[in-house]
Amino acid sequence: MTAEQDILLEAGTNEAEFLEFILGEQSFGINVAKVKAVWQFEKELVTKLPDTPPSFKGTYLYREQSIPLVDLASELNREVPEDCTRQIVIIAEFNSIVTGFLVTGVERIHRVGWDMIRPMSGIMANFHSRMVGVISIDDHEIMIVDMEAIVDKLFPDTALEHVDYTADEKLGRDAFKVVLAEDSSLMRGLITNTLKGAGYTNLAVFEDGLSAWESLSNCIERNDLPHVIISDIEMPRMDGLAFCKNIKSNDSTAKIPLIFFSSLINEQMAFKCKQVGGDEQITKPEIGNLVSLLDKFCGI
Repeated sequence: MTAEQDILLEAGTNEAEFLEFILGEQSFGINVAKVKAVWQFEKELVTKLPDTPPSFKGTYLYREQSIPLVDLASELNREVPEDCTRQIVIIAEFNSIVTGFLVTGVERIHRVGWDMIRPMSGIMANFHSRMVGVISIDDHEIMIVDMEAIVDKLFPDTALEHVDYTADEKLGRDAFKVVLAEDSSLMRGLITNTLKGAGYTNLAVFEDGLSAWESLSNCIERNDLPHVIISDIEMPRMDGLAFCKNIKSNDSTAKIPLIFFSSLINEQMAFKCKQVGGDEQITKPEIGNLVSLLDKFCGI
């Protein structure tokens, strides 16, 4: 079974489509924008590798390409029923990397508003760091999986590159106010540490687009607007595209440069970013390029 996904949603509507999949008896979800195909699992297409974590099954042959295969049930400590003989592989692409995720089964695609997704917060976030939110649909909950966090953990070479900055390079950067909107606690911490390490210490950080937009609205009244805004795309409550559309539609904030820093950047998503007025878009591993863009917009 194959299903090439084509997102036809208008940019900036604060909506997304999620593929509901099953691990054991629990429903989980992945943004359809990340899904390239859904295949019936074929054991003979797996090549096992030595000295790998239990949840890394090996490589999987996908269209004459060997890609990593992650057993999500193992990674998320979910039991697979003994009578489950027809597992599914979700082929996903983000951060310019194609990965296969082995699941018990798939259900259907749900089109929902980001305001329907409740972010993980408080003590729940500590215990479910690989989840970014929950959707309640048809009297059951769908947990949205932070696929990037899982891939970063299993394959550290794909994580954000570390860049060291000299004291001279940091000079002057603290004079510029930067806003960051990022829902993943892992990514939020990594980006924050990198930007502050580069000298951008005047940093306001938010967990979703709505919180960032509400803060910007208050900044308009105080005449204390940021110099540059960095935003993820998929975020609970208000996604990055809707956040950008609000910014560029407001006379007071329209000229603030906005950089999309997201794992979802591809040709189609780049077009949507431009539709809502985004100034630049780069994929998440390129943290050095992010600092370079900040320097460009701040005139450093």
